[in-house]
This record gives sequence, C-alpha cells and structure tokens, in this order.
Amino acid sequence: MEDDPAQLADAWGILEALGYRITAAESAEAALGRVERTRFDLIVTDNILPGMTGLQALPRLRASGTPVIVMSSQYGPDTEKDALLIGAVAFIKKPLIAKDLSRLIRLALGSGTDSRQSPDSGGGAVPLLREQ
Repeated sequence: MEDDPAQLADAWGILEALGYRITAAESAEAALGRVERTRFDLIVTDNILPGMTGLQALPRLRASGTPVIVMSSQYGPDTEKDALLIGAVAFIKKPLIAKDLSRLIRLALGSGTDSRQSPDSGGGAVPLLREQ
C-alpha cells in the first residue's frame, strides 16, 4: 500500500526486479477490500496513508493470516515498536534499499510472524500487496 506515485514506482521496480507479482493499493481501505477477496503471500504497507494509516489497518490485514511488512519515511522508534507489537513481521525505513527489502521479504515468507525484524537488524519498509 503506497499513496505516493514516486515511492510506489520505486517499490514496484524493486519488487518486480526481485521477481514478485505486485498488486498496488493507494489506501488502506482499498487494500482491505482486496485482502477480503484475494489471498496474498505478503503485504507491504506504508504507514502514512490518506484516511486509515498502515498501523491502523494492520490488525485487519493480519486477520487474513498474511504476513505484513510496514515501511515509513517518517521513522521513529515508537512507530517501529508499535508496528511490531501490533503484528508486523518487519519494519523498514524509506527510501527502500533493494537488498534490505529482499532480505525482509525472504524472512517474512520463510517464517511468517515468528521472525520480527527492524531497522536495527538491517531492515526497512514498503507499501504494496503481493498476490499469489
């Protein structure tokens, strides 16, 4: 989930280069509607979105059983901590770095919610959905 066209293009390019199929949503509300209709392997969401934030949407996104990575350009230790406490499997800072995002995606897809990661462990964040 990403509302900024430039950030979306950057994330899209990284994820596509890594070989992922991507479904984008510009708001949490749009993403929640898609999650109800489609099964995704992974959700990557920005925190700052129009309307509902990524953190506000996180419990409903996680209810689908899909791991969620939260990203934000407005980093603060409370945002990271809250994201992980609410159920994100990882948090990443923007701008995204391909190798960091790739590592977090592999961890999220390989071990689900048991492997929570943060920028302190080399992580970062993105706002998209990956369809199966």
